[in-house]
Amino acid sequence: MLRAGSFTLPQHPDGMTFPHTPQVVATSAMAVLVLLFAAYAVHELVRKRSALLALLLIGGGVSYLNEPIDDVLGCLYHPVEGQWTVLDTFAAVPLWGLGIYIVFFGGMPYLILQALERGVTRRQLWQWVAILFVVDVAVEIPILAADMYVYYADPPFQVAGFPLYWLFINVGGPFEVAVVLFAARHLFTGWRQTHLVALPMVANAAGSIAVGWPIYSALNAQASTPVKYAAAVATMAIGYALLSLTITWAARKSAHRYDLPDVGDRRVRDQAEPRVDRDLAARSGGQR
Repeated sequence: MLRAGSFTLPQHPDGMTFPHTPQVVATSAMAVLVLLFAAYAVHELVRKRSALLALLLIGGGVSYLNEPIDDVLGCLYHPVEGQWTVLDTFAAVPLWGLGIYIVFFGGMPYLILQALERGVTRRQLWQWVAILFVVDVAVEIPILAADMYVYYADPPFQVAGFPLYWLFINVGGPFEVAVVLFAARHLFTGWRQTHLVALPMVANAAGSIAVGWPIYSALNAQASTPVKYAAAVATMAIGYALLSLTITWAARKSAHRYDLPDVGDRRVRDQAEPRVDRDLAARSGGQR
């Protein structure tokens, strides 16, 4: 055990070795995904002269600096022996994880932003949350089964070794990046576009602490099982509340832009046209 202030911190497992073949497969799969998003970024740069996606992908990679901190707080351990280490600060983290950060915290926010700018309802935004959940589980479960990392300190609500509260910790960051850009994209122009490189890291760190602090505290305090379950419920409740508030605001903003009378499920964007287009037409005396 390690002493830190009044806490006796839980010790991660010993004697684990990073499996070679799963590491090759995971790293290769992440490389393919990164290359696909990079190709999309080049397409956007050429077709739209927009560097937004390229900068977000870089920002997603930068946000990997948060992973060692999250690992310590959330009691997640990557075996060091045999690991292709890309970063070693609070803990050593592997190369394959860099790819998922680039995709999850850089690429996915861009896709959500595009949906927001086309016009979405609350239901559609919750569907995007569900997509992020599915992506997270699709990565976590096979990786855990391959013993590429492990959650320790007896976390609650585990399914196949994956504590379900991590869904809410992980999803907040990329979703908030998309909504921030939807609300204030005009602020990221000119030289200020360089701020986009830091945005995924800031959103990831803020979301992780804001949502995860109850379970982080319970795990590292080695609290009793009922307390851990209560802390996990609190984490999921905070995560849900933040998502709900964000989605409600974003749906209303989208409804206002597209004149959708109902920000819920009955009307979709295809029945509306951007308000700004009609206003311009009215001022010019044009007919649509």
